[in-house]
Amino acid sequence: MSRASRQVYQEQLQGVNEICFTKSLVCGIMKQMKIAVTGKGGVGKTSIACATAIQLAETGKQVLLVSTDPASNVGQVFGITIGNNITAVPTVANLSALEIDPQAAAQGYRDRIVNPVRGILPDDVVKGIEEQLSGACTTEIAAFDEFTFLIPFVDEVLSSMDADAQ
Repeated sequence: MSRASRQVYQEQLQGVNEICFTKSLVCGIMKQMKIAVTGKGGVGKTSIACATAIQLAETGKQVLLVSTDPASNVGQVFGITIGNNITAVPTVANLSALEIDPQAAAQGYRDRIVNPVRGILPDDVVKGIEEQLSGACTTEIAAFDEFTFLIPFVDEVLSSMDADAQ
């Protein structure tokens, strides 16, 4: 993830109390509990994560729902376009959502791994590394990697909110 992306996420996370994740990530209350929503395609991960996010938002908490699913339909659930920016869900007070772009995340991930060895290792070795990083597993790992950058920002925002409340 670029420094600019981190800055944008950090700015967009101001005021978030709760964070829910779809795919095989976390759905729960940051700093209190984390619940993994996992399973094969079509088993209802997005439905459960969306329902959980709505429930938390209805209690007055600021909630961020994050999806790393390459076929994310969180936007469809709420009838809006979400994309790779934190977006308020107008039909649910206190709820925002983010659909991390797994392809962009995968490209950034590959670049961070391959670029430092380009010109140092033989071309055939670099091509082998690129080939090994071209699969669906890399896309999943990269999306999760992108998601992990959000966690410190959310914890930071929550810590500052806790300090302000005291």
